Amino acid sequence: MLSGAPTELKELKDILMRTFGKELDQEFEITSFGKWKNELIETLEKALAEYKIQIQEFDDEKKKLVEGEDFSGADRIKYKIHLYKSRELTKFLTEYNILPKYGFPIDVVNLDVSSCVDGNGLDLSRDLKQAISDYAPGEKVIANNRMFTSRYIKKSIIKGVLGFNTKYLAQCHNKDCAMWNIEEINNKHKCKYCGEPISNIDWVESIEPRAGFIAENKSEYVPLKRPPKAYHSEDIYIGDKKSDKTAEIDCNGKTVKIKYSDNDEIMVKTTRQYYMCPLCGYAAENIPREHKGYNGHLCSGKMKKGYLFHVFNTDVVVVDFPEANDEAVVRSVLYAILNAMASFLNIDIKDLNGCLRRNANKNGVSYSVVLYDSVAGGAGHVKRMVKGDGACLFKLILQEAYNNLNICKCKSSCYSCLRSYNNQRYHDSLDRIKAIEFIKKFI
Repeated sequence: MLSGAPTELKELKDILMRTFGKELDQEFEITSFGKWKNELIETLEKALAEYKIQIQEFDDEKKKLVEGEDFSGADRIKYKIHLYKSRELTKFLTEYNILPKYGFPIDVVNLDVSSCVDGNGLDLSRDLKQAISDYAPGEKVIANNRMFTSRYIKKSIIKGVLGFNTKYLAQCHNKDCAMWNIEEINNKHKCKYCGEPISNIDWVESIEPRAGFIAENKSEYVPLKRPPKAYHSEDIYIGDKKSDKTAEIDCNGKTVKIKYSDNDEIMVKTTRQYYMCPLCGYAAENIPREHKGYNGHLCSGKMKKGYLFHVFNTDVVVVDFPEANDEAVVRSVLYAILNAMASFLNIDIKDLNGCLRRNANKNGVSYSVVLYDSVAGGAGHVKRMVKGDGACLFKLILQEAYNNLNICKCKSSCYSCLRSYNNQRYHDSLDRIKAIEFIKKFI
């Protein structure tokens, strides 16, 4: 269509112009078919290549089973091939983020359960930020009255061959910095934030599971008591971008500094490292004596230990309160502000998130509150803090946070005031009373 007859192209351009308008058209080169066209073609080619490789792997596995006279196993593989080839085109295109899913065509991955008899036809999908925790190796996922165990990291096409998207992660050993660094290679010898040396052995080769995960080939009955669900990831602000806009707000005689930047970087990483096979993608918390690939055959790959991670760009606001020295207190204030923003601005709490940034100087350590839109690319929510009458809005949100905390009657924290599924690793340190005392100084 992009190279069709002049009349067809003109009609398409007219539709695109009416849909997106002149401003967006110029910014993203829509009607001139700029780089987005090449990116679309590249994504389609990658999806087709992975599809062909998967079919070839099925065919090879079926051939081995026939040669070993395991004809019932060969029939199972034949049925898998039939299911794989008969998938709806729209489902195939959404799986590779070519068509939108959950409203945004970005970073959605699957837990592939097609190797299980009970998994035929199931579509288990998550945004990659969430999947790193929910589909982490060993995690139990309940669907269709069965329980599936995530076990493998799926390979994707990289420069024409199947492989993993890897980068190196290292945390700065400088206790006054402690920032996470991420690089393509592990020969960077200094922290990009403070300049402290980082040795080669501190860099951990880690995987960004862009192609998703694969479940073990046997499902289980759902137990009467559901398995405990833990949140295995953490969000880290790794941006060092110059702020697009800054503001100083007088809050009850105290100056609060706010910095905003768009398209800034947040990294989601697992809180623990996993042993991962570079050949088949098998992954586990503990190193196994031996392991099988998802095709059921013993694999000779040697395990390497590393994190799972994902980096995305979004709108970010960094809030610096004076005397924000107690990490647990500032973290409690963070979640109070997020809940207040959601209720006051009538936003789904899932569309917002936050973390802390550690700052060190001659006066000691302080913590910044980092707020950002959960949607990759940003949705404009946190940006409202610095737009127009943002100072007034920020004060109203602080008041809302204070009121919400005062209404609750729990001793330290609960799911009505500060706790959530996403912040469960901090539940023991969240303190409603201390958050109230902190916020009260600024309203």
